[in-house]
Amino acid sequence: MFEMTFDLSVVSMLLPLMNVGILYHVSSKAVKYLEIYRLLEDYQIEFAIIVPSVLAMLRPYFHSIALPHLKAVGLSGEAVPLDLTKEWQICCSNARFFNFYGPTECTIFCTYYEIPRKDIHSLNGIVSIGQVNSNCRALYLKEDGSMAESGEKALLWIGGNQVSPGYLNNDELNNSLFITKDGIKYYNTGDVVIKNAAEEFFYLGRKDHQVKISGYRIELSEVEYNATNTLNTKSVVLAAEDSRGMMQLVLFLLKSDLSNADVLEKLKQALPVYMLPTTIIQIDTFPLNDNGKLDRKGLKEFYDQQR
Repeated sequence: MFEMTFDLSVVSMLLPLMNVGILYHVSSKAVKYLEIYRLLEDYQIEFAIIVPSVLAMLRPYFHSIALPHLKAVGLSGEAVPLDLTKEWQICCSNARFFNFYGPTECTIFCTYYEIPRKDIHSLNGIVSIGQVNSNCRALYLKEDGSMAESGEKALLWIGGNQVSPGYLNNDELNNSLFITKDGIKYYNTGDVVIKNAAEEFFYLGRKDHQVKISGYRIELSEVEYNATNTLNTKSVVLAAEDSRGMMQLVLFLLKSDLSNADVLEKLKQALPVYMLPTTIIQIDTFPLNDNGKLDRKGLKEFYDQQR
């Protein structure tokens, strides 16, 4: 279901071929998320790797979806929402569920978490990304390069033989994002995580999704989590400049019966004043890119056009 240039397409193609299986592809002539469901049902597919944003598109149909033949479901490509996962597990009554995490620069899957049916490990409504695979290594570093303690917010560095040699003809970027420690090459994922005492990682968001507004450091993922829970609908938060060139929070959410004033009043019950969005935009659907991921760039362009 991915473009050939998307790293997850490699896994999707190789796994069935290496295991004497059959590979089914999504037709470009159909509505993508509906075609995905049709293939899963008509061909009784046993293994699928899915981006959560695609599942979100299928969510209105969950009540009529039953895929008992699915044996394994891999969720990957972006943060995995807890509530969406629980609902999808009901549709796939016999499947084992996995959250796979890892950047392209580290050959994709570097950590994993087998998602149980009950007591799912999560933080801020996002399913745990689990522990590092046996052939990978991880560093848990503060911004100054020192080791972080369990429970602290820190950057995740992934190391091992699978790490890329670097970016072509870009020594400046390579020097800033790759290091060698004890003979092992590590890549700075740019992802902010928390590690618990069991060496299990929880994804908090991108380093570049942390913004500073009026002197306050704000994690966009934290605002999104509280908005989604409070309003009981999918929401996305971006940081963008207003007409005066000042940074502000922009909240996108699916259209509802609530006015923007009502939305703001509800958010005041869950968020401190400095984390409240300045602009609220209600839309019919969230744009996705060709790989089924949320298209934040498209939302930013939409906001710029509305200004």
